Amino acid sequence: MLRKLVLATLTIASIASIFLLYGYFQKFKISSQHSYQALQNAKIEAKEKAKAELVDVGKESDGAKIYREKIQKNCNMASGYTIARKKTKQEWEEVAKNGKLAETIKSFCPSVEFNNLWTPDIYEYLHENAPST
Repeated sequence: MLRKLVLATLTIASIASIFLLYGYFQKFKISSQHSYQALQNAKIEAKEKAKAELVDVGKESDGAKIYREKIQKNCNMASGYTIARKKTKQEWEEVAKNGKLAETIKSFCPSVEFNNLWTPDIYEYLHENAPST
């Protein structure tokens, strides 16, 4: 009788410990899934921040010089100020963030050989001369 009682107690203890371990592993699983999602979100935010910062690195004066010497001269276009005023500051930001600045410049002047190294400077030049709204 005592032996049966000890076996029953051990069985109940084993079952209880199994449930405790299962609960612990479920918590760990949920915690690790949450951590993985947080890591993915952080990576996405870092990429977006880096992309936004990349656009703002240029110099307006360099953009004006590039525009005059490489774009305006080769296409007999209007001044950069006139081109910049065709879009608002927000529209130029969207164009630059989407990586469409070269395409936009080529839409004004199809014969220009646009160098992607010009993007930050040209963006700053056009953005600074564009209307706010």
